Amino acid sequence: MWENIEYQAESKFYEVVWFNENFSDFKNSVDASIRARSLKPHVKTFFDPEECWNFIHDTNVDYLFFIMPFNPFSSVDNEILTRANALLQVSFIYLLSTVEICNDQVRYFEKVRHICSSEDILIEKLYADVRDCKENSSSSFSLLEIGQSTHNLTKASGAFIWRQLYLEALFHTFDGEQAKLDMVEYCRNYYADDKAELDKISYFELNYRSDDAIKWYTRDSFLYRLLNRTLRSENIDDIYKFRFILSELYTRLIELHCDYLQTLLDLDLIPYTLTVYRGQLIAPQELDRLKRSLGSLIAMNTFLSTSFDQNASLMFAGNGQRRPNYESVLFAIDIDTSTTTTPFADIDKYSWNNSEQEILILVGAMFKIMNIQYENNVWTIKLQTCDSQHIRKLQEHYYPKLLNEFNTEAAFYICMVNYYTVMADIKRSNSYLKEFYRLDNSNSPLTEIQMRKMAVFNSEMVIKVREQELALTTDQDMRLSWLLRIAQLHIEDNNFMKAIECIEQCRPLVFGSFRPLKLLHLANFLETLGLLCDGQEKHEEALKLFEIMLRIYTAYLPSIALEIANAHDIIGMTHFYLGSYSDAILHFNYSLDIYRQCLPLEHFSIGDCYQHMGLVYFRSGCTIQAKRCYDSASELYEKCSQTNPARMGKIYHCQAHLYAVANNNEEALHAYQKAEQIYRSFLPHDHCFFAGLYSDLGELHNCMNDLDQALQYLNTALMIESNHNPCQKTRLLGTLHLHIGRNYFMRGSYSTCLNNFSIAAVIFQRHLPLHNETFQEILHYIARAYYRLNKYEESLANYKLLLNLDMPIESETAFEIFYSIGRLFLKMKQPKEALEYFEACLNLSATIASLFSNDRLLHVYRYQGLAFFRLKEYSHALDSFNHALTLCTTIKDFVVTYNELRKLYHVQRNFELELYYARLVLDNSMEDPQQCEFILGHSYLNIGQAYFHLYEYEKALPFLHKSKEIFDPLEDRVNISNAVEYIAVSYYQIDNYEQAELFTLQRLELLRRFHQNNESSPDFPYAYSRLARIKCEQKCYNEAEELSEKALCLRREYLSENDIRLGVSFQTFGIVCNAQEKYEEALDYFEKFEKILRTTKESDHPYHTYLHENLGTVYYNMKQFTKSREHYEKSLTFALEKYPLHRRFHQRLKYGIERIFDHFF
Repeated sequence: MWENIEYQAESKFYEVVWFNENFSDFKNSVDASIRARSLKPHVKTFFDPEECWNFIHDTNVDYLFFIMPFNPFSSVDNEILTRANALLQVSFIYLLSTVEICNDQVRYFEKVRHICSSEDILIEKLYADVRDCKENSSSSFSLLEIGQSTHNLTKASGAFIWRQLYLEALFHTFDGEQAKLDMVEYCRNYYADDKAELDKISYFELNYRSDDAIKWYTRDSFLYRLLNRTLRSENIDDIYKFRFILSELYTRLIELHCDYLQTLLDLDLIPYTLTVYRGQLIAPQELDRLKRSLGSLIAMNTFLSTSFDQNASLMFAGNGQRRPNYESVLFAIDIDTSTTTTPFADIDKYSWNNSEQEILILVGAMFKIMNIQYENNVWTIKLQTCDSQHIRKLQEHYYPKLLNEFNTEAAFYICMVNYYTVMADIKRSNSYLKEFYRLDNSNSPLTEIQMRKMAVFNSEMVIKVREQELALTTDQDMRLSWLLRIAQLHIEDNNFMKAIECIEQCRPLVFGSFRPLKLLHLANFLETLGLLCDGQEKHEEALKLFEIMLRIYTAYLPSIALEIANAHDIIGMTHFYLGSYSDAILHFNYSLDIYRQCLPLEHFSIGDCYQHMGLVYFRSGCTIQAKRCYDSASELYEKCSQTNPARMGKIYHCQAHLYAVANNNEEALHAYQKAEQIYRSFLPHDHCFFAGLYSDLGELHNCMNDLDQALQYLNTALMIESNHNPCQKTRLLGTLHLHIGRNYFMRGSYSTCLNNFSIAAVIFQRHLPLHNETFQEILHYIARAYYRLNKYEESLANYKLLLNLDMPIESETAFEIFYSIGRLFLKMKQPKEALEYFEACLNLSATIASLFSNDRLLHVYRYQGLAFFRLKEYSHALDSFNHALTLCTTIKDFVVTYNELRKLYHVQRNFELELYYARLVLDNSMEDPQQCEFILGHSYLNIGQAYFHLYEYEKALPFLHKSKEIFDPLEDRVNISNAVEYIAVSYYQIDNYEQAELFTLQRLELLRRFHQNNESSPDFPYAYSRLARIKCEQKCYNEAEELSEKALCLRREYLSENDIRLGVSFQTFGIVCNAQEKYEEALDYFEKFEKILRTTKESDHPYHTYLHENLGTVYYNMKQFTKSREHYEKSLTFALEKYPLHRRFHQRLKYGIERIFDHFF
């Protein structure tokens, strides 16, 4: 609904200030702008009260609407409301409150307009108030806030200069008859339904004479009403329709002014100060503006009708009866007849109303506000005529007195060309330029004023025009100017070879032996050379050239000449390229100050300056300031949209960066697409702007994990940039390779990403200091890519290179590097070295704890625990894991840390605690719906293994079966095989030989698939040995012997004769022989096993437990009970020591001993 408010009224009319302390969060500020995006101009958001008050003090609008959240019970909110209510600039206050507020609570705050419970309601109320205020606003003056000096012009003065130029052109209009027809047609259309006024218009058309200009103006009819309404509106299209009567009134006033001065001379009354009066009603906001502007200049937007008669003027002012909507004001104006150059005249004899003693002053007259007093319900404002010599000098500088070269028609066209050019309306400017060319004056120096400002983004057309004109002119100065401009256009298009050709043609024109050196020409030449160096990224050389250029301009031009402003602007950009952000802002502020003083408020150059400042703030991380600059630039570009639509594209491009930084990818994508849409409408498809845009779009899609779309954008950008700069390694080219490298890194294509990162590193070494964050980022990615490729030495080398860079050692980056190097050493199985870097991380976090989150420290402690674990320093490992446990906040963190503790206790063979943490892992995993099946499968498997090691096989089996059930559909053959192995052994241990056989066969089948039927893996003999023992228990002795033989043969292929695993095969043979009552053979096999055990030099090896049990069983079967008892007792002793938790085993051995004693007794 906001689009219905007229744009021009909006631009000068009001400001909306939205204060909310939550805007200190940049994302909240961005979200507020998105919610209020339909308000034009953009809402200004603030979170700092003092910054907000300063902005309000400095703003100069008719109405200021203030929005704030309000809680009547908050002392802070009441303090802010009190301050806002007391400010003269604030017109209305709107409160957003979720608390019900009665009128009594805010009755002392007279500016509170509405209290709203929602933003939607508030916006509706605000919209209605804006419309009402607009309808009541009819200012007949503009304030030029110059303070006590005319040498410090600001915002309104720039617009005034160009408006005066425009009016002067209309005063000298040449097409009288056509101008009269245009005005009459406009008036007829306006009064189409008013017969009385239409009759007056027809009478005017038929009977008007130049001598009657003032009479028609002062008559209460269509002309007076429409002309003043149009002049107040400042709509240049409508004002143009009245060029006829403006020219007539100007001519008549000049004549009468001269007559009036001659009369004063004849009466010997010069010097003489004439005091005239004007009474009128004005809005309270306008009066407040005047009060705040004491000592400033005021410029009249209309012809000013005044009177010698103070009492008559007071009648028009009233006596305050229209309050509070309007105030009664009497202007008392002193005119110094000896100094003023503004035409004025006594029109009493020529006016329609000849009894008012009327003095008519030309539109655009300037006065100084001397005094304001209140008496008898009337405000008296004392004004004094003031001719600003400063403004005149500016006009003469920008538009030198060359109009004498042309006839009236040509002069008019040149004035219109200049006006529309500076107002950024290239379309109209070009149409008048064509008319000017039609008069065959194309070689005049005046055309340069227009041509050097034409079509920033349509350089090809301008170059063609320039090259055609170069062939037609012999004027050396003109040739130099045009050649330099062509060179600059080639530089903008990155066509440096053609630019250099033009520059070489300029050298003899600047330094020729037959031509005196003109310093301003030299400055222009140095500017072009500097732009070339900037384009080639030789920024230090560019800066030296620009500084010489600025010294020349400062010495030879007025202090606020546009050339000086442009110089500061390009120097600011060079500092930006060099990373000297504070210097860049300093120069942009100089530039902005000059632009504001001598350009219209809506001029695109001011927008460019804001955009450049936004870039600097964005690059330096000041996102809130960047947003404000971009918003200001956007406002200005929208108001002069006819100039260069591509500028709006750049603003959308910049704003997209801000949304991306705030992680608002949806808004960022929308803004990038808007920029692309605008670029495509006005730029060739391979314009260099697209390279930067597609680079950023590619990176955004990288962040959104849309890698295919990202790569498509990045490759397109790479092609455009490579075509524009085939021989140059530009910074953008480095950025593109960085983004492409990141894309391939995210895809897992580490070799390809390394190629791109390496190219980016080489390019950025030329453009950036080694301590620059971008260069560090590239090295970090290279190190990570090598890490993923398991090239740990190369990864380590890059991380150490990062540490050797000139960067703060107490920083987040240093922490990340220490952490990554520590992990690398762990991967390289150097835990001792890893511990040094993890310790460095912890020391760093203790020094600057505020920089590091608990999440980061959690990972350091966890990996530190792993390093201690690898060094078998289990107590230290336990301390580290427990530290990590105290920092866990998410289920995932708890799961990982519990699992590390489980593994630690497993290695220490503390199976009870292993089981405890394994259960914690499972319980937490099941609470998190995001946990994958793989994790749950492992959790069940770990619990099953823990029960297995506690010899509680019946309890182990349900968990082992559950893990297999989870792993089966995942086709995870390794974990399925592990689960099946434990299941098979568990069934064997509880004498369920049928299930033991089934799962052992499954284990063999899985091993064959996994090893592609290659049975050289050590897993096969174990499976065959167990299957042999199962067959033995099932009394299938032949199969048992075959399987035992197979296991032995497989082991002999890769094991030495003294390997303990070979002894296990002998043990299996012994068990099978014993079952077949081949006791001597069994003893032989067990003795071979014992012999191998003796070679281990471990007299208490755990396998002695089983060997003595086997021997005890054989001797028992041979009725040699003494030997049997001896071996059983040895086995029990070993079992109690080596397997203290294996109660089933203990019971079996004790039962064997009891049986032997039975035989003894």
